[in-house]
Formats: sequence, structure tokens, C-alpha cells
Amino acid sequence: MRQRIVAPAAVSLCAALTFAGLSVTATAAELPKYQILQFCHMSHWFGPVVGPGSSGLDSVYSINDAGEVTGSCTFSGEWHAMIYSRGVTRDLGTLEGVGWSWGADINGSGQVAGGSAAPSTVPPGEYGDRAFIYSGGQMTDLGTLGGRYSTAKAINDAGQVTGDAETATDQHAFRATPDQPMEDLGTLGGVESGAADINAAGQVTGSSRTASGWTHAFRAAPGQPMEDLGVPAGGSSSWGRAINDAGQVTGVAWVMGNLHAFRATPGQPMEDLGTLGGADSGAYAISGSGQVVGISHTATGASHAFRATPGQPMEDLGTLGGTWSYATNINAAGQVVGTSEAITPSGFQSHAFLYDNGVMVDIGKLAFDGNTFANDINDVGQVVGLHVVRWTGPPDEWFEGDAVLWTPISLLFSRLLDDVTGVGPGKSLAQKVRIATAYYDANDGPATCAMLRAFGNEVKAQSGKKKLSRDLAQQLMNDARTIRVAIGCKGG
Repeated sequence: MRQRIVAPAAVSLCAALTFAGLSVTATAAELPKYQILQFCHMSHWFGPVVGPGSSGLDSVYSINDAGEVTGSCTFSGEWHAMIYSRGVTRDLGTLEGVGWSWGADINGSGQVAGGSAAPSTVPPGEYGDRAFIYSGGQMTDLGTLGGRYSTAKAINDAGQVTGDAETATDQHAFRATPDQPMEDLGTLGGVESGAADINAAGQVTGSSRTASGWTHAFRAAPGQPMEDLGVPAGGSSSWGRAINDAGQVTGVAWVMGNLHAFRATPGQPMEDLGTLGGADSGAYAISGSGQVVGISHTATGASHAFRATPGQPMEDLGTLGGTWSYATNINAAGQVVGTSEAITPSGFQSHAFLYDNGVMVDIGKLAFDGNTFANDINDVGQVVGLHVVRWTGPPDEWFEGDAVLWTPISLLFSRLLDDVTGVGPGKSLAQKVRIATAYYDANDGPATCAMLRAFGNEVKAQSGKKKLSRDLAQQLMNDARTIRVAIGCKGG
């Protein structure tokens, strides 16, 4: 299958309609920009997590560029790791068929890394989760470093997994693959270490105790000793949270009594990213170009999401009308997702947002009245997160909710055009997709719906002819119907 891309399917309105000999009349109501799917239900306890930017509700689901999602959902009363793909949610089960599991990360091939209960590995009543990789329909136990437990945090496209594992005496960061023993990444001279992320080259970041007792961020490349990334000027401790394919690391450092976000570029001193005028900041993700996102105090004491582009001051992304926001991830185009306090007719709520082209858009309010959280965004603009139905706050945070996938309708048009290119009657079908896209861009709902129905009728008529198989025809009709439903066409 060819690589999916956004926007090229949406040829210019003028070009499409001049070619077709048609005209457009825009309607008053703005057409929906996203298809919004709730694809699984979850009830879960996160233990003591506190406030915006915590590691609880904002880190439940991960998405790859194919739109496949992993995380946890409730199956038969137990929460299990899952994969969602093209309308189907699969229960990945557990390592031993009992207990719980969760998906932490998913790579471009649909391999999942996470953790699973493994009660047979420890005495009754003791903690015994084990890191796993799910690949080719099989969940594989990645083992430990000599202790009882391990847990996976991230996976790269080569199937390399990183996380933390118990040794005979302590906890160490590891790198692992299904066909090799778990590799102990060691420490920076102290007693323990922990991993947070891994890049395409297998470089791992996280944090480790040093011989002096401080905690420092590290970068660990395959075949090389763990590298101490140090601290910014005036700092004492640092923690690595994310790494990009260029080896740049971001996280948070303790600097003269405050927490500051940092960027560590190979061969350069650790860069203190400062704050938005307040006391503290912290980073959660970094893009391939080195843009960092996270949360920072402002001069008024509020907490706002930020984006820090190399060579530029930290950018305040604002809020959705409330007092706080925080950013959880960023894609290659610089689009940022996160969660913000929003003012609604029902009162103050937490809403998922997308920040793009200088504007924070409330995507959480598009289909729900309640709290929503954005967890991750892929490079084609799909966002995954949560709609929380019930939620108990700190100190013991428990929630019940539904996983949500926001897909740009422009992407659905692009996929449809991609799928008809090169098939039997593809030229005529592609023309209809381009015209429907142009109508959609012009905000003409009735014309868009009519053209999509014309597309579906032609596909149905050509099914089984001119190399248009019945299976592909059914897929094309389903995909066109998906768009019609998403934009609210009468009769779907």
C-alpha cells in the first residue's frame, strides 16, 4: 500500500470544478472537520496521580501513522492490552491468560510493547508484571534482568523495546528484542536507572542515579556505555522523557530550586528551555526537528501548554478559556495535542485540544459533554485520547471512559483517492472524489453528499468489472459511506 498523505487529495476548488464543469454554493453551517469514533470502553485505577500533566489520563493510548492504536480496554471485566485498526478492536490477552495487561506503545508495523500480569513468576500476593512484545498474533514475555518484574515503555520500528526491569538487587533500564536476551543498560554509577523512550537507531533515554547520588538524564546507544547528559547550568538533577531520531533528548531538570524543561542535543551542553515567566516547566515530547512541548508556569502562576522551537523563545499555547493547559505530544508538522481547562455551559471541564497554525482548537467539545483528554497525534493528524464518563480525583485516581479517535475528514478523502488510483475505472472514480473534496472544502454539504453517493453508485455498478474486485468495491463503498456519516449526510 502506498504511503498515506494528507491534503494532496484535496485539489484546488477552481481546478476540480473547472475540470468538471460545475459550480459550488457554500452553505452557512460549517461542515465537521473530524470523524469521531469511540472504539472501546475502560474502567481503570491509576493510583496516586495528581493534576494536569500527570502520567495518568494523558498517557493511556498511543497511535502510529497507519491509525493503529494501542492502550487498554475492559474485556470481560478485566483491562487488557488492545489494538484498534480500521474499525476493529482486538483483545491482546495476557501472558498467562489471567489478570491484566496494557499496551504502552505501538510501532509502524503494528507491534505493541507493554506489560502483563504474570502470577506464576512470583510468590502469591507479590508484584509480578512482565514486559512483553506483541507481534504476529503472539504475546512474548521479554523476561527480566534477574529479578521478579519488568515493564515496557516504548518500541521502535525495528521492534526494539525499552523499559525497566528488576535486577537481583535494584532496577535498571533495558533494551530488548523477542529473539535476544534482555540487555541491561546499567547505570551512571549509582544504584538504579529507568528508561522512558527509544528512537529508530535504538538509542534509549531515561534517568539514572550517579555515583554522587544525583539523578541524571542519559542517552544509551547500542554497543556503547550509558552517556550522562548532565544538567543545565546551575542544575543538580535531570530526567530524560523523550528522544527523537536525531538523538535529541528532552525532559525536566532541577535548576536552582525549580523544575525546568530541557533539550539535550548530541555534542552540545544541555539547554535550559526556561519557563513562560513563572517558576517551573516540564517537557513531555520532542519532534524530529527538535520542537519540545510540555507545561510551564506563567508569570501569573497559571500553568500553560508550551512549544519550544530551536532558536526561539518558549511559545505560550494558551488555554481553551480556563486557567490551565498542558501539551502531551507533537507531530512532524508541528501540530500539538494536549488537554486544557475549558469553560462550558456545564461548568469547567477538561477538553482535548489541537494546536495548529497559531490556534488552539477545542476538539473535545465536538461530540461530547464532559471531560476529554488528548494523548497522542500521528504524522497524518489523527488524534487519540479519552472521553471520561466517571472520574474520581486525587489521591487515588480511578476513571471510567471510552477511547476516542479523531480523524481529519481531509485524510479520509485522501485515503479514498489513494485507493481508487490505478484500479479499473479509477480515472472516473478519482474525478468524483476530487469533486466531492472540492465541494467539502467549499463547505457545500449537499453537493458533497450528492457526489459521494454518485461515487458509491458507480462503484456498485462497476463491482466485479474492469479489475474492480467485489472486495475492493465493498471497501470503497464503505469508505465513502464513512465520510457521508462523518459529515452528516441525510440517510448516511
